[in-house]
Amino acid sequence: MLKTILLAEESNFFRNFVKSKLANTPYRVAAEAVNGHTAVLEYQQCQPDIVLLDNTMEFFNGLYALRQILHMNPEAKIIMCSAIGKKQLMDQAKEFGAKYFIGKPHFEGLIPLLNRLTD
Repeated sequence: MLKTILLAEESNFFRNFVKSKLANTPYRVAAEAVNGHTAVLEYQQCQPDIVLLDNTMEFFNGLYALRQILHMNPEAKIIMCSAIGKKQLMDQAKEFGAKYFIGKPHFEGLIPLLNRLTD
């Protein structure tokens, strides 16, 4: 059975890159968002199995969107990602409730992380 993902990322190029990584896996992008506000609305509407959430977005940043989504569903499975892989940001994302943090563009470990969240 396919697991659904909400992909929240400003960059169209990077959204396409992630979708290509998910080809031939048990995961599919059910919804996309280009900013934090839309990510929260899309989460509410489609209730995906997993959220892949970039931190650097307009309107709401990823950390704010993370908190909003977890307020709606404390059990939400969220992986934060950012090109700015500073320890402070990683720690803050985990403190707020992200299950994992992955640095861009190093997504070799994405599928194993998704597998851990859905097992």
